Amino acid sequence: MGNFYLKQGDYPLSIENYQKSLVISEKLNDLRNASRCYNNIGYIYTETKRFVWAIDYLTKSLKIKEQIGDKRGVATVYNNIGNVYFAKKEYVKALDYYNISLGIRREVKAKRHEAYSLRNIGSVYIEQKKYTEAEDFLKNSLKIYKEIGESEQIGKLLTQLSSLNLEQGKYNQAIKYADSSLVIAYDLKALPIQRDCYELLAKSYEKKNNVKKAYDFLQQYTTVKDSISEQAAKKMIESETRYKLGKKQKEIEAQNLKIESQEAQAKNQQMKMYFSLSALLVMIVLAFIFYRNYKQKIKANDLLREQKKEIEEQNRIVLEQKKEITDSIIYAENIQRAIMPSEEFLNDLLPEHFLMFRPKDIVSGDFYWIKKIKNFIVIAIADCTGHGVPGAFMSMLGAIFLNETVTSRSLDDAGMILNRIREKIKNSLHQSGKEGEAKDGMDMSFFIIDSETREVQFSGAYNPLYIIRDNDKIGDIEALKEKGFGVYQPSEYNATLIEIKGDRQPIAIYSYEKDFTSYTYQLLEGDCLYSSSDGYPDQFGGEKGKKLKTRNFKNLLLSCKDKPMKEQEEFMQNSFDKWKGDIEQIDDV
Repeated sequence: MGNFYLKQGDYPLSIENYQKSLVISEKLNDLRNASRCYNNIGYIYTETKRFVWAIDYLTKSLKIKEQIGDKRGVATVYNNIGNVYFAKKEYVKALDYYNISLGIRREVKAKRHEAYSLRNIGSVYIEQKKYTEAEDFLKNSLKIYKEIGESEQIGKLLTQLSSLNLEQGKYNQAIKYADSSLVIAYDLKALPIQRDCYELLAKSYEKKNNVKKAYDFLQQYTTVKDSISEQAAKKMIESETRYKLGKKQKEIEAQNLKIESQEAQAKNQQMKMYFSLSALLVMIVLAFIFYRNYKQKIKANDLLREQKKEIEEQNRIVLEQKKEITDSIIYAENIQRAIMPSEEFLNDLLPEHFLMFRPKDIVSGDFYWIKKIKNFIVIAIADCTGHGVPGAFMSMLGAIFLNETVTSRSLDDAGMILNRIREKIKNSLHQSGKEGEAKDGMDMSFFIIDSETREVQFSGAYNPLYIIRDNDKIGDIEALKEKGFGVYQPSEYNATLIEIKGDRQPIAIYSYEKDFTSYTYQLLEGDCLYSSSDGYPDQFGGEKGKKLKTRNFKNLLLSCKDKPMKEQEEFMQNSFDKWKGDIEQIDDV
């Protein structure tokens, strides 16, 4: 039962059942099962960030496995302890435990697990920015997976090597690895790996200034990314349509059978009547019989015409219902706008603001959210997986989870709020990290403004927060950089753009998941705050059809900072249209 609840993501019930199993195992002196229980409880505490308890239970499991001589189990526990220190960002300790696990796995010739340990060590070196060592371990892991024929793991490792080379500026090598991974992804029909390869190829060719290939791969990335989400939505609509059409068709067929039965009964009755009248009346009533038959024929034809009209009306109803399903996509736009804050509400909370909201399709995968709790104003700008109907569905989930999670008791830590929303997304979409499952989620910038102290607290999933401040108020730039803030101070402007970066992970299931980071910053009179999804800087346009890019986006914000908010909105709208020109809008903004 503990394993069952663990797969369901119900950690409290899982721990409760493991504890019960542990008591029974200790009574029966079943050391092997007891060690499994300690290990699994330690795994759960790692997942829930209770690292002290995780180490305690994993250490107990390790002692038992060493006592009973379970070397493979010992290697597994050392690896799991390494995972705890990796999650705590204590990379030196993580490396020590991963190396111990690797040595044992080599000793017992557990090839698959040896490859897994090599990959873990490579991941540590990536975090330490020791890229040469990281690449060596990842290549050794890849070699083993090739020997044992693990195609899926080969594809994932090639993708990771491509990302590593892209990070180092080795764009040709990054392209080579991504191409190799893409071949495997095609064979396996693994859409998530295809999606990652297309993204890496787009970024690599962009860095090489090959705009055409970058744009082509970006389009393929967007298509695969959206198809992963849209397939489910399309199947649902098609299934519902087939069901309704099938139901109506059966009703029509039943009606036709009823009509045929009535016609057969009518003919049978007519024949009986003819024979009876012929036997009784013969020639005396012959003329009357012809007249009567004539009247009955007219009546029967009228009845058939009425029945035909009824069938045609039923067909019309079926077509209207099909149209209603199509129209519901348009109605979704009104529903989405209804759950987002109105302009009047925004003006009440933020008298000085502007909003630029431009969906790519009728409905949007981007959304904005705001709430006031006491003296705090809480704002979220989110970019959901996909655009159109799938993105809109995800945006509704995001707004609902924000309303559930953001309360007066939760405002002490913005990062913890994003952690809770991520868990809600994973649970509601049944995300467990299995290959092939949907990895839908969202990127978000989330910040809390204290209207009394003018302090802003921020946490982000990929998306940053920009603060523009006059140069004469900027203070110690080096101190800002030490905090991890980006500082952009071009000489042509009298202001500085401070960038508080979001964590490089989505609000969804993720291979290298960690707690979201919270930042605080003291605002001053005259500061301007900006937050955006990636739709604006990623738009292709200009004379060469290239991306606008983040640097030019920052320059636009700096150039309009001193304008009134309404004029800033007009400036940003017009600048976007001028840059885009006749090129299609590629994403929600």
